[in-house]
Amino acid sequence: MLSYKPCNDEQETLITFYRGDGDASIYTADRQMMKKLDALCAGYPDDYECTWTDTQILGDGLPMAKRYRMPLRLLRFGKPASDAQRSAARNNLNKINSKP
Repeated sequence: MLSYKPCNDEQETLITFYRGDGDASIYTADRQMMKKLDALCAGYPDDYECTWTDTQILGDGLPMAKRYRMPLRLLRFGKPASDAQRSAARNNLNKINSKP
């Protein structure tokens, strides 16, 4: 179940795509999302591209927002893990963390 959590910071991310077009456009003002997308642009320049950077710079020297382009085939929406899958993942993590 999704719940609304009020936030004082505007950290919007908007993904736009059209079925007939091969690309998705991502606009974000979320710093964490920008960092992730910048890393994808650096690591996979043939697939990810920063197409626009906001000229308004915040106090920390970083832009307020950016826009990216990526192939639509890389956009994924996944279903939530089942209770059994979460339990198995938790057990595997506990095994890994308990090794000396």
